Amino acid sequence: TGNKGHQTFSSRPAGRPAGQPTCGRQTGWAPDYSPTDNLYDGPLPQRPLLFCHFLFYSGLANWRTIARILTWQRSERPRLGELGQRFGMLRPTDISAILQEKIPLQTFGQTARNLGLLNEAQVRLLLGQQQRLQKKFGTILLEKNLVDRFELQALLRQFERHNATVLT
Repeated sequence: TGNKGHQTFSSRPAGRPAGQPTCGRQTGWAPDYSPTDNLYDGPLPQRPLLFCHFLFYSGLANWRTIARILTWQRSERPRLGELGQRFGMLRPTDISAILQEKIPLQTFGQTARNLGLLNEAQVRLLLGQQQRLQKKFGTILLEKNLVDRFELQALLRQFERHNATVLT
């Protein structure tokens, strides 16, 4: 456990089981935190959860920390145009044209389809590759020293147990 004012991924709220892993430790990477960023202190929803939602509803991370990790995850994944070029589906001039024609809130893939540079199946293939190459949420937790391997394994077991329980 730690100082809630300085780390959002390490303090176990009152009432959490003593055997539950506490995530994180004081490191050089500290997510933005303010005293108003409360950790959730209620029951787990009785529905399947994404891992980041499980961490939130378990009272181990606030939304600001989760959003920061998800933003980092998204910014570090390969771009669709880069993947299209790697797979020989797009040329650099195609990528430039797509970026030039892309309007706000329209995806790169949708713009590429509208321009006839990619078809639906190609966009799906590239999106699947992008998702496969994206770092997992737990990997980022390890890289940022917010959990160690033992803690992550314990959390993943709890997460899987929760989702298996609510599916039956």
